Amino acid sequence: MDLAQVRLYLQKWRWHERNSLPWNRLAIHREMALRGAFARRPIQGNVLEALREGRLEVGEGTLFEPHVWITAPGDARVRIGQGCFLNIGVMVAAHELVEIGDHCMFANGCFVTDASHRFDDPDKPVPWQGFTTKGPTTIHDNVWCG
Repeated sequence: MDLAQVRLYLQKWRWHERNSLPWNRLAIHREMALRGAFARRPIQGNVLEALREGRLEVGEGTLFEPHVWITAPGDARVRIGQGCFLNIGVMVAAHELVEIGDHCMFANGCFVTDASHRFDDPDKPVPWQGFTTKGPTTIHDNVWCG
């Protein structure tokens, strides 16, 4: 492994582990407490940035179990209603908008998104082709996903 690969690895590691740093964990807990929500372990993804920029809205009484991953890059938004429960390993990935109503429950490992990988060009690896979306994903009130 050359020096450039080591640097890239360390940059990726630092980005993925940033929510585990004590000061970021405290900041996430503070942001959640201000909204009346609770996260048992650090949430993965760009949660802190999205909360502070208003791209992630979390309703009062919402509970996040360990290893929940929420991502809302750029102008994407995620809205999670009141009294929701996201169990271990749930992933919410927005490309445009993902809305979850009040009092929804998600079982271990559920994946909610409004996008999909593109696969138009068979000669190009799928991760290099970007994403496509057909619009927002909305889950209404009192839904159990499992």
